[in-house]
Amino acid sequence: MTAYVDAVTYGDRDIDFHVYFTTRNSMEIAVHPDTTVVVKAPVNTSKLEIRMRVYRRARWIKKQISYFQQFNPRTPQRQYISGETHLYLGRQYRLKVAEANDARVKLTRGYILINCRDKQDTDNVRSHLARISHQAA
Repeated sequence: MTAYVDAVTYGDRDIDFHVYFTTRNSMEIAVHPDTTVVVKAPVNTSKLEIRMRVYRRARWIKKQISYFQQFNPRTPQRQYISGETHLYLGRQYRLKVAEANDARVKLTRGYILINCRDKQDTDNVRSHLARISHQAA
C-alpha cells in the first residue's frame, strides 16, 4: 500500500492528512480519535483530486477534530504542593506535604502524605512521589 502525507489550507488552518492508495472503488476520509486525518483512495486517483476532496470536506474535518480534542486531558502543570491532586493506580489522590526530619510517603484516606525536610523543594517532593509510582509498577 503506497502512502504519503499532504496538507490543504482551509481558512486560517492547515489540515494535514495521510493518503493511502488501496484497491477500493471510492475515496474514504476519516478523522481518528488522535485527530489524525486519513484518506483511503483508489489506486489511480490523482493528488489534485484528493486535495480537492479533502478541501470540500474541510468543514466536517475541522468539526470532527474539534469533537475529539474535547476529550484530550487538560492536566495543569504540576507544582508538587499541598492540595494538588495526582493520579495513582487509577485514582485521584490529594497531596499533603509536610516538613519532617525523616522522609516518608504514605497513602491514606484519599491523600498522599509526603514528609520531607523542605516542603518548598518541589524537586524533592517530585522525587518522593515518583518513588511510590515506581514501586507500584
